[in-house]
Amino acid sequence: LRRLILTLGLWIGLWGAAVTAAPPPFHEQVFLTPQGALTQIFGKELQTQSQNISLTDSQKEVVEKRLGWISSPKPITVYTVRRNRQLLGYALVVDEIGKYHPITFMVAITPELTVKGAVVLVYREEVGAEIRKPRFLNQFLGKRPQDPLVMGRDLTAISGATLSSWAAAAGIKRALILTEVLIHAHLLPVAGETP
Repeated sequence: LRRLILTLGLWIGLWGAAVTAAPPPFHEQVFLTPQGALTQIFGKELQTQSQNISLTDSQKEVVEKRLGWISSPKPITVYTVRRNRQLLGYALVVDEIGKYHPITFMVAITPELTVKGAVVLVYREEVGAEIRKPRFLNQFLGKRPQDPLVMGRDLTAISGATLSSWAAAAGIKRALILTEVLIHAHLLPVAGETP
């Protein structure tokens, strides 16, 4: 009887682990298109140019060293944003894993390499979409590549959305460092350059 109970307990434990290991299905919520996000952050009457940029191995190495983790090998969608030919900044579309699924952000960065704004374009988790609210995202405004962007240090997570909060911080940090690397590689214009 003892062996039967132990065997049954083992099977229940294995079944429970298998059930909990599978991620839940997508609950995709599209909040903004990239164009809508650009208008929300930079205003109207914009001239935008988008490009998909693939990092070289050495650029990827620099980014990963500064981040402290492996960065996505996917090309990065970067928008250069101008009004009346004046450079307003850049906007990067980045995906970061929340608890189970990617969260798609647009991060806007000034020519001086500070965060101008960040928005959630697509959220795919069951809970935690509160990270899209200004009361959370506004704490990133003015952050620079050298800032820690760490929950509990210079940022505050949303209770019940801790992993999504960390994903936002990681995505914004990655966008800042990527922008800096791309400017240094002369792949993005700098203020004062004419288009």
